[in-house]
Amino acid sequence: MASIKEHQEKEKGKKASLKELFTRRMSFIIFIALGLGFFQQITGINAIFFYAPTIFEKTGIPQENAFLQTIIIGLVNLGFTILAIYIIDRFGRKPLLLVGTFMMSICLLINSWAFHSATFVISQETIESVETKVSAECATELKTILGQSYQNEDELIHAIDKFQSSEEIKDNMGVIKNKALNISAMLVLLAIIGYIAAFAISLGPVMWAMFSEIFPNRLRGLAISLAGFFNSLVSYAVQQVFPWELSTLGPAITFMIFGIFAMLAFFFTWRFIPETKGKSLEELEEILIKSN
Repeated sequence: MASIKEHQEKEKGKKASLKELFTRRMSFIIFIALGLGFFQQITGINAIFFYAPTIFEKTGIPQENAFLQTIIIGLVNLGFTILAIYIIDRFGRKPLLLVGTFMMSICLLINSWAFHSATFVISQETIESVETKVSAECATELKTILGQSYQNEDELIHAIDKFQSSEEIKDNMGVIKNKALNISAMLVLLAIIGYIAAFAISLGPVMWAMFSEIFPNRLRGLAISLAGFFNSLVSYAVQQVFPWELSTLGPAITFMIFGIFAMLAFFFTWRFIPETKGKSLEELEEILIKSN
């Protein structure tokens, strides 16, 4: 403890510099901060928020209902964030992170399973959704598979490939898939609500609380700015890639990727994150610097 105090006295009055954040003394603290910033966004929170209507539409929910459910998950986020404010000092930072990231991974993997196990059923409504957009020959060919059920998208496409008008049908494939998709929309909604609630009591607020606790006083402003910038950079990257993932990889694989990252966030927390509850800045600095 004496060496820490001596170092603090020596550092007083010195201007913080970016170079200091990457010294060996600060390496473990920066590792924790950047790790939290990375996992907070790589698990898909902002992508799911911003593209929630698109996700819900993929379950066959009408657009007006999709927007209503987006409002619901926003209210869930607000409510559980307020709850986190009241329980963070009671239960501690690390337990909330462990419980939250574990539940996030479970909810994301449930969504992955829900989309993976979905089937495609060609109904009259499916045909009517594209009937005015395609030729009469194309509509007639579609009617030959009326009532047919396909276990996955590949099976549906394989069936359509046999038609002479297959290319015309594929031009309208997005509408056909959305109308033909048979999935438990309620399960998807509940899993997303569970994910949002878990995030709102863990990675959401706890990351920022820990940022204010793990950095030395003199470097705190600069360090939080760096970690915040990195957090925003990851958020931007995820949001740019997410639409491509949905259209190319599909919702099942997209949610599985987010779920795997959430599980990695759990192990990162369990292995590296210290508990900061009830510890003074001096005690935390000693613990974190010794961890190097």
